[in-house]
Amino acid sequence: LEKSPGYHKLDARLNYYSADENFVVTLWVRNALDEDQTTSVSNNNFRIQDNGAYQGFNFSLPRTFGVDVQFRY
Repeated sequence: LEKSPGYHKLDARLNYYSADENFVVTLWVRNALDEDQTTSVSNNNFRIQDNGAYQGFNFSLPRTFGVDVQFRY
């Protein structure tokens, strides 16, 4: 049995509001440090004769970033 190690993930958001708050800009980033992380490990029991010999691994997404813009009227 293999265990997925612990990890840290850094996400951030920065908001700008206009004086009348009718205009909002948000800058955001997920996985800012772009760390490769195994998020889970599981046995694949597709065939009984394999006896769980194959494992599946899930990994974190790479760094993503973007801008959100809102107009309120």
